[in-house]
Amino acid sequence: MSAQNQYPPTIFQKWQMALCRRPLLAWGLPLLLAGFILVVDLLLPAPVEFAAFLLAPLLLATYCRGWQYGVALGWLLAAAEQILRQLDTAVSATGAATDAAANVLIWGAAATLLVLITASAWKTQQAREQSIRLRTLQQTLVTVNDIVRNRLGVLLGVCDVLEEGRMPSARQVASAHTVLQEIVQMLDQLGRLKVVAVQEVAKGVEAVSIDPD
Repeated sequence: MSAQNQYPPTIFQKWQMALCRRPLLAWGLPLLLAGFILVVDLLLPAPVEFAAFLLAPLLLATYCRGWQYGVALGWLLAAAEQILRQLDTAVSATGAATDAAANVLIWGAAATLLVLITASAWKTQQAREQSIRLRTLQQTLVTVNDIVRNRLGVLLGVCDVLEEGRMPSARQVASAHTVLQEIVQMLDQLGRLKVVAVQEVAKGVEAVSIDPD
């Protein structure tokens, strides 16, 4: 039987999710980060190129607020980077404005394409994670059903004895008590799992393994 392990989110993923849950940070942090990068790019010597780091706030904005915010921020950063470049170089040639406008169009279009591809990839990843969560829920239900159903026979036997007006024997009572303890213990183990190991218990049927080994 094949097994599949599903691990909890990493610390970095938890940090990303916590950041995106705070609207003020999700909207403002990409702008602050982009502004810092632009200022550093302007102040440092010309051979040092920091414009590539603008991808970080662009992707962060796309991840937290969606592709619309990412596209808008991409065009804003393309225009701001060209304006700062013109101020830094103090170019006064006739074709400077035309070149700057062309660069804005090129980098804005490139940023838009990058944002759309990234958003599509994250959308696919979210759909995959949702499918995994649904499968894990189904596998958990199969496991719970297996834990409870396979042990109900002993309890039903005790109930049949009581319905007949007879007292259950000490062995039957002990068996019922053991079964209840097993159910509680196994459900408790299932609830405390940190890594989900999935195994196929029948053809096309998977369940969560609670075997410590």
